[in-house]
Formats: sequence, C-alpha cells, structure tokens
Amino acid sequence: MKTTALPEKISGERLEALVTEAVDRFFTTMVGTDVLFMNSDVVEEKAAAQRDLEADEPPPAEELPIKTKGLVVAAVGFCGELDGVAYLYFTETLAENVTCGFLGMEMEDVRGNHEVVNDALGEVANMTIGTIKNTLSQFGYECRLTVPSIVRGSNFTIQSASGVHRQRFQFKLYQEVLLLDMMFKKTA
Repeated sequence: MKTTALPEKISGERLEALVTEAVDRFFTTMVGTDVLFMNSDVVEEKAAAQRDLEADEPPPAEELPIKTKGLVVAAVGFCGELDGVAYLYFTETLAENVTCGFLGMEMEDVRGNHEVVNDALGEVANMTIGTIKNTLSQFGYECRLTVPSIVRGSNFTIQSASGVHRQRFQFKLYQEVLLLDMMFKKTA
C-alpha cells in the first residue's frame, strides 16, 4: 500500500490541527454544540493490482465507520494550488440536529424536510471547508471553493483518484459520529 505525500508545508499533525480547529470553531459557534475529536487516519491507496480489476467487476468497497441506513453527505470542492474535495458525512438524525442548531429551528419543523436540511448542510460544509481553505492559504496554498452539493443514500462509496492525499477525521457531537473525508493534491 502506498500513501501520497502531503504538500511540503503541511505536516500530518498540522493538517489534523487545522481541521479539528475549523470543525470545533464552526460547530461550537454556529451550531451551539460541543464537538469531540475522536481520531484521524490516512486512507491508503489501493495497490495497483487491486485497481486493475476486470471491467465488469466492481471496485472493492471501503467500509465507512458510520453504520446507518441513511446518510446525508455534504461535499465542497476546492481548486487552485491544491485541488480536492471534502465530504461531511451525517446520519439522518445528526443532519436534523445540526440543522436545528444552525438555523435555530425546532425538530418538528426540520424532521423529514429534506430541502431545509440540504440547504443547511450545504452551508455548514461551505463554512467549515471554507475555514480550512482559509488556513491552507496562510501556508501559501490559495484555493477557491466550489458550490456545495448534497448526496443522500445508504449504500455507496466514494473513491479517490490515484495520487491524492486522503485523510478521514471523526468527531462526536449530539452522541453521533460526524465524518470529514478530505482528499487533495498539489497542482503542478
């Protein structure tokens, strides 16, 4: 297995610190809840032999550390001196709780209202990843954000292209796990 190197100005510890600080700052200030950092891990690239599967054979699935029937995933890309994307994985319950805290709404007004939850989580992702992007720019990596997008489902995987650094960060809030999955590479 091979990991891709982080850009030279960002150590693994520094990346972990800036991500955890951004997540903590956003959720404490904007959602009004405490966040507990649990862990982070670098997702290894699959060996070349595993990537070269037969055309009709699906790629091997990576298990997520979140076990649930339904997920709401907010994604924001960034491009510039670093190109990448970050995904925030929420259970349905966590998505609704975060929406209530962020918008100051009652659960009965949020539960089952996908439009409100999607809009809120798009903004949550935009602000959280925006804070990370702003910190990366302090290290000389200027980037711009893409428009956030939302994916809902229960049985899907997100695979990274070869040559990217991919790191997952797990947090606990509202007694649930929030997963931030970030992948990026330095542009030429």
